[in-house]
Amino acid sequence: MEKQNIKTKKNRTSSSATKKYHENNYERIGLVVQMGQRDIIKAHAQQYQEQAGEKPTAGNPVSKGYSPKGSVNAFINRAIAETMERDKAKAGE
Repeated sequence: MEKQNIKTKKNRTSSSATKKYHENNYERIGLVVQMGQRDIIKAHAQQYQEQAGEKPTAGNPVSKGYSPKGSVNAFINRAIAETMERDKAKAGE
């Protein structure tokens, strides 16, 4: 008996709702790095996340910017937040 190739219909409602949510709640920032740097950043983000052993929770600010997958985006967001806090602390001294 021959297997039938059954196509599943993609839920376009959820895709469009997600797109609309992102458009209303997030902004994109382009980032340019030297060739090979992206892989180094990704490896660092994954390694650091594995060492931290934390998973993000909505009410836990310590985990802000962490991703269970160690995403580059989460790493960059965390780096920006930590640098801004450090700069504010220096300015207050």
